[in-house]
Amino acid sequence: MKRAFWSVLIALLTGVTARAQVCTGAASFGAGALRAGAGIDRADARNTKTLSFAAGAGPSAFLEGAFSWRDVDDLSAPSTRTVAGSGGYELGVGATGALRVCPMARLAYTFTSQDVVTPGFGNASANASQTMLMIGAGIGQAIHSGGESGFALVPSIAVWVVTAPRQTGDAASDITYGRLDLALGVVFAGRVTIAPHAAYNGARSDLTRYSRYAAGVRVGVNFGDTP
Repeated sequence: MKRAFWSVLIALLTGVTARAQVCTGAASFGAGALRAGAGIDRADARNTKTLSFAAGAGPSAFLEGAFSWRDVDDLSAPSTRTVAGSGGYELGVGATGALRVCPMARLAYTFTSQDVVTPGFGNASANASQTMLMIGAGIGQAIHSGGESGFALVPSIAVWVVTAPRQTGDAASDITYGRLDLALGVVFAGRVTIAPHAAYNGARSDLTRYSRYAAGVRVGVNFGDTP
């Protein structure tokens, strides 16, 4: 009964089990067509926690949805919220195809409807929102230990162009910058990924709300039918 349930769910979400995601530092969807994940990042005075769900969508494509909330030190307001969706397509490179390249896109909407109170500065802003579009590409390769242990190291790197218009009350602003992501996925039993990662945002120096550096870790578990 459970197997039938997962088979129907995978068929609805993915159609065909995919083998992608190596270029993002995660276990291949060949180990399980669905993945549930969680992560935490730290940048300056901000902690960002994320829950995600990903699925294969054909032999090489993948889709992911995520919800995250951000806590800011020394501010009285609760965290902002972000809803995001992303997708990509994985291609093999070289004679063996072991090196994987993924063109990718991500769309995220961040919002907060509460006053932000900064000690010594009073109310900063309310009802702020931001839509972020990221277009880029990632590259990665799974380095397997051999045998049947399912252990692998999956280093990856991704380069993005980010466009992020922001609305705060009646004021609007826009910024475009580059982003670099580095990750080292450690895969256990072929399905469980623990991936420390770091990012560099090439934002303008006068926009301090965009941290140039961030680091964190994400965890993912693949499940569902395999090819």
